[in-house]
Amino acid sequence: MDMGVWSVTPVGNPHSPYIPISSQDWSVMGVGYNSGTQSAGINTSYLEQQTGYYIEGKRIYFTKNITTSANGSISQVSVLLLVADLSQLSDSDLLPVSPEIELNVIEEVLSQISNGRISQVELNAKHENDNSWPYS
Repeated sequence: MDMGVWSVTPVGNPHSPYIPISSQDWSVMGVGYNSGTQSAGINTSYLEQQTGYYIEGKRIYFTKNITTSANGSISQVSVLLLVADLSQLSDSDLLPVSPEIELNVIEEVLSQISNGRISQVELNAKHENDNSWPYS
C-alpha cells in the first residue's frame, strides 16, 4: 500500500472511509481518465459499490467522481497520516514517537547496540586465547 496514509474520508464523516487500492492494482481496476473525464473501470464492481482510491505523488485518485450528487457531492476529504509531517520539523527537533511504540523503539535500539558489543569478560578470554602458545 501507499506508505504514510492511514485513511481518506469525506470531511465530517470519519466513519465512512474510502477503500485504499495499491498503485499496482489500480490498473487492474480499469479506471481511466481522458481529458479530465473519469471512466469507471470494469473491475471496480469488486469494491461492492464503495469508492476506492490510490495515491500517486501528492494526488489522490478515486474510482468514482466523488464531486457528483450521486456520489455525495464531496468537495473536501480528510487525509489521516500515519507519520508526522517532517516538513514541520527543524533539523534539531526530536522525531515524534507515539507512546504506544516508544518502548518498542527503545528495545530495538538497545538490541541493535548490544549485538555489536562484547563484554569485558569475553574480551579478556578472547585475548588470552589469541595470545596462548600452542605447546606440543
